[in-house]
Amino acid sequence: MANRSDETRQGRGAPEGFARVWRRLQAEDIPRLFVYFIALLLIAYAAWLLYRRRWVGAVVGLVIAGLMILWWATTDDVPPQVAFVTPYVATLLVLALATQRLRMPAADGKPYLKGEEH
Repeated sequence: MANRSDETRQGRGAPEGFARVWRRLQAEDIPRLFVYFIALLLIAYAAWLLYRRRWVGAVVGLVIAGLMILWWATTDDVPPQVAFVTPYVATLLVLALATQRLRMPAADGKPYLKGEEH
């Protein structure tokens, strides 16, 4: 037992392995992992679209996810401009997708009189 490192004496299993990988992860790897994570989310979304039989959206999502995974596999780093712009693009996407379901209020344009039921 004298030749075992401290890490192997602490225990074996997923949490210890995850912690060791997390410690080795460097700050420049995080945007690259984010690209991979977004690609995986796109694949899940495309699977959901396939389940709902929306073929065009599913194919577009799978193509974009495939391109992102190809980019992830062939590059060593993400340009800093992409990492800088990502929060802004995500905010614009959320706002654009969330406002598609908004409707005008039923009483729009009607004057409000206190005590009157609408």
